[in-house]
Amino acid sequence: MQCPNCNVPLRKKVVHGIEINECKKCKGIWFDKDELRKIKDIRDSDLNWLDFDILKHRDKFKVNVPKKICPKCNIKMEVLNYDDSRVEIDFCTKCNGIWLDKK
Repeated sequence: MQCPNCNVPLRKKVVHGIEINECKKCKGIWFDKDELRKIKDIRDSDLNWLDFDILKHRDKFKVNVPKKICPKCNIKMEVLNYDDSRVEIDFCTKCNGIWLDKK
């Protein structure tokens, strides 16, 4: 898999027993479906209230022009902003993977 920012190979990294992919150059992280939730649950079970189906609440998301290519599916990912948040999530609608920039 290639970094959607730098176009360099992603390296595997294990976080709390879950294998994710990280760019050694920009430090962005790729999470396959449910990996981010699993890491969150292992790290702090009190954060279970954060669990939600990203597609269930599409009305809460602002979808911006796709900028990045999914490292797994090689298609354009949607850029999502939840409500008035400044946090951008690059989300692949095909594999349900998530890319997070280090920012």
